[in-house]
Amino acid sequence: MKGTSVHYAVRKMEAFRDKRVLIVGGGDSALDWTLNLAPLASHLTLLHRRSEFRAAPDSVNKMMALVGDGKNRSRRRASHGAGRRRRSDR
Repeated sequence: MKGTSVHYAVRKMEAFRDKRVLIVGGGDSALDWTLNLAPLASHLTLLHRRSEFRAAPDSVNKMMALVGDGKNRSRRRASHGAGRRRRSDR
C-alpha cells in the first residue's frame, strides 16, 4: 500500500499526526507509545496476543481508559503456535 511503513523506533512523534497507527505488543514500550501517540494519530490500534498486559499497571489503566473513551482500540488475539518456525526447505 502506498504511504505505509513499519517503524521499529519513533524518532519524531509529529510524523504520526493524523495517521492510522498500529502498535504491536503488550509491554511497557508498547503501552507508552500508545499513550504518547493517541493524541496525535487519527486512529490507533494496539494489538497484543494475550489477554493480559505486561506493562506497568498505571499504563494499562490509562490505555483502558482511552479504549473506554473510544480514542483507541485494543485487540487481543490468541496466537496458536507462537514462536514456532517453519522450515523453508521443506
